[in-house]
Amino acid sequence: MMDGVRAEVLEFVEETKRYVYEELMPLEDEIERTDYLPPEVIADVAKRGYFGMTIPKEYGGLGFNLLETCMVLEQIHKAPLAIGYVVDLNNGIGSLAILHGGSEELKREYLPRLARGEIIGVFAMSEPQVGSDGQGISTRAEWRDGYWVLNGVKYWITWAERGDVFTVAAATDPGKGAHGGISVFLVPKGTPGMRVARRQKMMGNAGIDESVLVFEDCKVPAENLLGELGWGFRLLMRTLDEGRVKCCSLAIGYAERAWELAMAYVKRRQAFGQRLADFQGIQWQLAEAATTIWLSRLAMYEAARKIDRGEFAAKEAAMAKLYSTEACQHVVDTAVQLFGARGYCRDYPLERIYRNYRSLRIVEGTSEIQRRIIWKQMSKLYDPERAPDERTREHAIRVERMLERALAVDRPYQDWGFRYLDEVAADD
Repeated sequence: MMDGVRAEVLEFVEETKRYVYEELMPLEDEIERTDYLPPEVIADVAKRGYFGMTIPKEYGGLGFNLLETCMVLEQIHKAPLAIGYVVDLNNGIGSLAILHGGSEELKREYLPRLARGEIIGVFAMSEPQVGSDGQGISTRAEWRDGYWVLNGVKYWITWAERGDVFTVAAATDPGKGAHGGISVFLVPKGTPGMRVARRQKMMGNAGIDESVLVFEDCKVPAENLLGELGWGFRLLMRTLDEGRVKCCSLAIGYAERAWELAMAYVKRRQAFGQRLADFQGIQWQLAEAATTIWLSRLAMYEAARKIDRGEFAAKEAAMAKLYSTEACQHVVDTAVQLFGARGYCRDYPLERIYRNYRSLRIVEGTSEIQRRIIWKQMSKLYDPERAPDERTREHAIRVERMLERALAVDRPYQDWGFRYLDEVAADD
């Protein structure tokens, strides 16, 4: 048994692999053609338990930890993208804010239905001028006559047209920003004042609607506040840390599918009197690609395990998301290159894999934001004034002393430079 993963989950992963390859992959061409995910497909996926993996058993879910969920999602994300996305929503940003910040009444009302796939959860944070920088949210929530009244516009909201319950971030005290000024609300579909304005057409993502969501004097009852008033940014970041780790499973799943297609293809394709697989250059490309997938998986596992232990893992989640989405993009590109014209043609799956993959370096925080998070967290560890604990502070001091020793050879010349400048100044 893999460390931290139960035997029954490993069996579930194997059954998922069979289900994806034999039953879900054949649906891809039709979903791509119609740009629609049929309800009967959602129902079939739901009856197998996939919508409730992260939801605790007491609320009708399977109660998987994050590591176990990622292992399953890695296989699910080899299916048509729309299927993986809707499963990911109910196991991630569409349900986690309710699980972590909702009252017991809200959990009892919504989590069992999310777990059964009867309703779809939607996450609404991005705005026309706000993407990865959640601190700049401009949608307002004002307390009036016993209700929170929401006004604002949200962009790029996944599954807004077909979603049922919305997790919405809004500013309750704009002057405070992320430090006490942002709150999160639960807004059910059909609430007066909330409407989908239009669908946004994306490069890929067939079967997934990304839409503009508008709030105009939308009244939300006080009990639908998730978490503490003003401290929604912490709830959002906790949700996004887990979401970023799950995003790795999408990158790995897509990359592994592309790698498998390429591996099978080069063993069949003939060129210059031999199989492509017999050329050392081709072998090395696929060997490097396999190594990239393996390293990405290890990074995802480590970040997931840290979150499962209840530890702060913003740095690890950002590192895993950054590395896997950037590196696995190269894996997909390699597969397209090996397929040649077939990799670029819409008649074949690699073209849509390549097109769909590109969004992964943007969603759940761009690669640039992940680098910023990593730098911010790492810089704390090597700053004696900001170190999170005494042991870390002591090591930061050791590093400063190590640098002083390394630069000791420069001191005579530095001193000479200062003396020379003093002499020049005296002559003046």
